[in-house]
Amino acid sequence: MMNQPWFHVPKPNAKARLRLFCLSYAGGSSATYLPFAEHLPNEVELVAVQLPGRGMRLAESPYTDLTQLVEDLAAQMKPHLNLPYAILGHSFGSRLGFELVQYFRHQQWPLPVHFFASGSRAPHYKNTDSPIHQLPQAAFIEKLRSFGGTPEEVLNNEDFMEMLLPMLRADFTMVENHQSEMKPALSCDLTILGGQHDGGVPLEDLHDWQLHFDGAVSHVIFDGGHFFIETHKSLVIKAVATKLASILTAELATC
Repeated sequence: MMNQPWFHVPKPNAKARLRLFCLSYAGGSSATYLPFAEHLPNEVELVAVQLPGRGMRLAESPYTDLTQLVEDLAAQMKPHLNLPYAILGHSFGSRLGFELVQYFRHQQWPLPVHFFASGSRAPHYKNTDSPIHQLPQAAFIEKLRSFGGTPEEVLNNEDFMEMLLPMLRADFTMVENHQSEMKPALSCDLTILGGQHDGGVPLEDLHDWQLHFDGAVSHVIFDGGHFFIETHKSLVIKAVATKLASILTAELATC
């Protein structure tokens, strides 16, 4: 059973022909992706990854070392790579997903049939903003507020923020220290998802994800900011579901 602790599978599907692994943004959780499950093709099983330090795993220590996280998460995912699969990550989740696929290639494990890179500069770009993970608490919270992804009722709840801050700082430690080397392109198709008004991710940096893949590339740009995956969720779900349906038709018809 895949559900806990690393994976949340809202609709287990023994007849699935394709799995979609979903990875959230810094400070996010599997909850972002649970609504997707009702709208994906019937032959797709959604697997939302739940990292330590959030949701039902709030009491666990979060990761600050991306390399260690990749190794540990990969070990959990390996038994579930027995079906064709796709990976969808938003922001930090895109970069985590990319490093997972690089690790899978190194280990000679099955690679995804499709990768969705969402709301992130291409992985060879290092975060150019001033790092925030070591800021004093008040300044750190103000930066979170400026990003627009955390509800005001959460930011203003001191007790709740005290519980969340270790996870948030840990995630931003990994975000702000990540920069991937240019390596041979991955043999995988790619969909790039972006927000037209995402001030932190210039469209040219977003589109440079295509430098890391040698398969077919498509682009979907939404009329939103960095958190378009939340504010324009129904449109994102439709785009992802349409792509997965085409994969099932074109690539898995003979399976």
